[in-house]
Amino acid sequence: MQVLAAVERVYGAVLRVENHWLREQSKQEGLVAEDTPAAPAPSLAALTGDAARVISAAMGLAGSASDAPEDPSALAEALVRSGQHHFFIHFLTVPKGCAVVPRALRLVDDAARRAFLFRLVGLFDFLAVIRPETPLAVVDTFIAQVLSPLVPFVGDADWPVVLQSLRALFAKRSFVWIALTKPGTVLLCILLSRLEILKAAAAGDAERDREDLADAAALTERIFDCLSDHLPEFFPASAPVPVPVVPEDNREFYSWQLMALLAMNVDADRQRAMVVELREGIMRVVEQGDAAAIGRLNVFLNALGLDASQLKQ
Repeated sequence: MQVLAAVERVYGAVLRVENHWLREQSKQEGLVAEDTPAAPAPSLAALTGDAARVISAAMGLAGSASDAPEDPSALAEALVRSGQHHFFIHFLTVPKGCAVVPRALRLVDDAARRAFLFRLVGLFDFLAVIRPETPLAVVDTFIAQVLSPLVPFVGDADWPVVLQSLRALFAKRSFVWIALTKPGTVLLCILLSRLEILKAAAAGDAERDREDLADAAALTERIFDCLSDHLPEFFPASAPVPVPVVPEDNREFYSWQLMALLAMNVDADRQRAMVVELREGIMRVVEQGDAAAIGRLNVFLNALGLDASQLKQ
């Protein structure tokens, strides 16, 4: 009941802002007549601020920076010890709670978005959506409504947020299993994509950037080494005993993206090892000749300076 009440509070706050914005837009476009309320209506900025406070409190994201650990792993441990992790997990399990996340995250500030990301990463192994029995439709809904809205925030995140999130994910005992799930693959793609952009933008003569680059290189190599014996498992159709793949499942789109991001962050020896491990999957795609599948494969091959057309010769 507590979770359902929180979901309703978040929905109410979101709707108040959205309805206010729609009324103002309609007035500007002349679709409705200007009203003359007895008392001045609150501004959109004031309404958004109130809504952000309600959303942060209802989703458990409120509090000063000193109230919560600045690390997803430590935060998760604190939440589990206090039993508060159940609330966050159940919020994302309720379909209505999952559905309101994109709209809610647009209204809160970066501190609340970071709190949401750290809770998500820290508690990822508790989520029902990564269990094998979860229907594909539920998994894809979670990716669209919870992971995808984080892309703009992570896309602006600095080194500490990205590195802390990756370290926390990698530190989990079930990291390999998490990474092999579709939501885990997508989350890794989001974080590693931002890491690649930060690396490209790093100033070579800045001491902090040199330290961050060294940390990033060491971390991505450790991630690769942990996953290196499992790379073919990211492609169920290429397994020794092929696993039936649902036609509408776009899992390989994310899997090849992850392979490309790993390849861009490891040395030549590890890249060669990747090609050897993934040879059967690569040749399967090339031999089938499906243009869309070859396009997905080329995301990985291009990161190695190769192209699928070279393999046909």
